[in-house]
Amino acid sequence: MTLKLSCIVELSNGDIIYLRSFPSSRIEEFLKFAAETDLIDPSMERIHATGGGAYKYQDVLEKQFSPMGIQLMKHDEMESMVNGMAFVLNYAKDPAFTYRMDEGKRYLADSLQGFPKLLVSIGSGVSIIKVNDFSSF
Repeated sequence: MTLKLSCIVELSNGDIIYLRSFPSSRIEEFLKFAAETDLIDPSMERIHATGGGAYKYQDVLEKQFSPMGIQLMKHDEMESMVNGMAFVLNYAKDPAFTYRMDEGKRYLADSLQGFPKLLVSIGSGVSIIKVNDFSSF
């Protein structure tokens, strides 16, 4: 399976997080890929999933992971996105920037300041979330 590279996030300590995406319609292919590449560690206790696919494919995911003793944990998608934004803003190197046609990209010195923020997610639809602070959206 070819997973589309979505993003590479470099953390302030030098670690790198690679984010990849796949269409949920290819869940069976992803599970095969995960098994073949040891992406799923048998010592894991839980797998976390968000969005409609966490519910739509619950039976498929549980069939794959329950025999391994791994529990499926479903989470609210918007809350997870806000938590992810908080993590990236707190720990990523140069996590936020502005872009203007005449100026180009300009990194923000203190990305934790300046609420509210807009969090935009483009997937099967578009979600625009006003984040008042990391606990209110």
